[in-house]
Amino acid sequence: MRFVSTRTPHAPSVSFLEAVRDCLPSDGGVYMPVDIPRLPSAFFGNMSLMSFRELGYIIMTTLLGNEFEHSFIKNIVDSAFTFPVPLHVLDSRNMVAELFHGPTLSCKDISSAFMASFLKKIRAVRPSSRPLVILMASTGSTGAAMASAFAGFKDTHLIITYPRGVLNTLERAQIASLGPSVHAIEVAADIDGCKDLVRHLLEDEDLKDSFILTSANSLNVARILPQIPIFFNIAARLTERDMDYTKTTVSIPAGNFGLATAAVMARRMGLRFNNLIAVRAAHDNSQSYARAITQKKPSGLNRLNLLASPDIELPEVFITNRMIADTINSTMDRYAYLPDPHTAAALHAGAGAPLLVALGTAHPARSLDAMTAITGRPVELPLQFHPFVGARSLPVRLAPTVPALKRYITQHIK
Repeated sequence: MRFVSTRTPHAPSVSFLEAVRDCLPSDGGVYMPVDIPRLPSAFFGNMSLMSFRELGYIIMTTLLGNEFEHSFIKNIVDSAFTFPVPLHVLDSRNMVAELFHGPTLSCKDISSAFMASFLKKIRAVRPSSRPLVILMASTGSTGAAMASAFAGFKDTHLIITYPRGVLNTLERAQIASLGPSVHAIEVAADIDGCKDLVRHLLEDEDLKDSFILTSANSLNVARILPQIPIFFNIAARLTERDMDYTKTTVSIPAGNFGLATAAVMARRMGLRFNNLIAVRAAHDNSQSYARAITQKKPSGLNRLNLLASPDIELPEVFITNRMIADTINSTMDRYAYLPDPHTAAALHAGAGAPLLVALGTAHPARSLDAMTAITGRPVELPLQFHPFVGARSLPVRLAPTVPALKRYITQHIK
């Protein structure tokens, strides 16, 4: 599979590996696929018999099989797709695709585990004397998932920038207590400011001379491709229940539009949902309960628009805190099911659809403060969070400037 820049789509294409390692083209765009292969009709007839891992293997070999041995891809899929992604039925019309059963209880575990396994195996077969430095911006869940996936990697350092005052104590511990290879950097900026820092550093020629630089945000295609099987799994599980997935609306919490891009790519591969919705937080001068969908400048939006075609509509729906709170409480009252704020936003945006699957992108414990404020009662901490209760976390506080972060990297990574 080949990729081109969103800025100069007619320039020479690059391989998947090149797009992963050099996630930002020199013209400042992001990479997008040149051609998206369609799956044969026989696959759609049999997909309800396949597990999430089996679907992942077929889809990833379809996309990457010309560049890597199938056994190489299978090893990565087997090591990454290790947890269930069930479809939770609320009633005959409303369902939640639970993507949060990984080690950090968010949908980001799926692509994080894939990216970590891929880069680890690539560095094993194609070693380099330069350390690998992975740069990212996070409001919590992506940073935790990447920290979990990359902690302890040899000659690999993960730099996580996050906005000051956004993470609670438990969330900070998840990214700042995992050892010297994970660097938690708190800066006085919002998430868009953190993303700007990352983008400038990825383009820094001095850093490129000393390190192999890449990003763990969804601008990296290694974060997008492993999310495509999520949508085939939804269709497979609906078909398994004798439900027509082609009549389904899929409601997607959209922060940087990574999941939304994966959904459009799945559709280009032949998966025909009735409707896709991208759900975002309304910017009403209050801090949204759904932090991950608050970005004002999603770097993945341009790629998404270029990948979409006239027959693929993905309308944006903006959700307020009141809508989120009302949906959480009503869902709990009606179904005895507690959605997190992002899942609640997706449920609200798709309300009234004849058949709705909302993406459950995080466990409610990932939004402890918001959930307590909304429901008036504490959320029980899952076992995955217990090691971080009381853990000593040592985030680094830096000025929100490129020179400050560049100086930190050059001084602390050798």
